[in-house]
Amino acid sequence: MNFKWLKPDTPTASITIDKLKRLYLSSEARKLIGVAAPFKLFVGYDYVNKRLVLSRPDIVKITEVKPFNFDSRGYAHARGFVNDLKLPSGAYPLKFEFVGRDLSEYPEGVFCFQLEQYEAPDDKGTI
Repeated sequence: MNFKWLKPDTPTASITIDKLKRLYLSSEARKLIGVAAPFKLFVGYDYVNKRLVLSRPDIVKITEVKPFNFDSRGYAHARGFVNDLKLPSGAYPLKFEFVGRDLSEYPEGVFCFQLEQYEAPDDKGTI
């Protein structure tokens, strides 16, 4: 038989950095984090493990930075933040997939998203 039914991909919680250097949270990521649009989130970056680390301001208290404002579609303008990441030009869009919560090297109450198809040196990038 040369015929097969195809299944759609199962949606995963992810964050995308698009070519306009905006952060986009998938609807699955928004459900996982427990936010409804519009919303605010703290965003950090682990340069070694290539992870975006997110937290709700009502869960993790950070005084020295302001949270990002996400609009009703799940986008946040992040050009300055993305430029600081020193990612290769022309690399966009970049997708980061959910790899876990509260990994030991991060504050309690955070959600970690790792660059797609990247094997982290700390080898803790599992759900």
